[in-house]
Amino acid sequence: MPSVPVFFLTAHAIELILKSYLRHCGLTLKQLRNLGHDLEKAWNAASKRGVQELVVLSESEIQTLAIISKLHASAQLRYIVTGYKTVPTFGALQDVAVKLLNAIGPEVGYRSYEDDL
Repeated sequence: MPSVPVFFLTAHAIELILKSYLRHCGLTLKQLRNLGHDLEKAWNAASKRGVQELVVLSESEIQTLAIISKLHASAQLRYIVTGYKTVPTFGALQDVAVKLLNAIGPEVGYRSYEDDL
C-alpha cells in the first residue's frame, strides 16, 4: 500500500482539479473556500454545473471519491491520526484523478506536456 502522503497528494490533486472547473464556471474564491476539502461536495457542485458533460464517474469511482473524501476533509491524510482507516485501493484513486484531469484539464486551459513536444 502506498504511504499516506501519496493518498493525500492524490486527493489534493482531485480537489484542485474539481475546484479549477468550478472556478472556470464562475465560482468566487469565497465559494470555493466554503467547499473546504470535501471532495464529494466539490464533485456535486461541479455536477450541478455540467461537469458530467465532460466526464462521467462510475458508481465504483463515486464510491472511491466518497471514501477518500472523508479522510481528506477531516485532515486525517494530512496529519498523523492513529487508528483504523478505510482507504480505497490506490489504483482506483489514481484512476479517478487521471480521469478527471484528462477530462477537465483541457476545458480549463491546462496544457499537457505533450502539447510542447
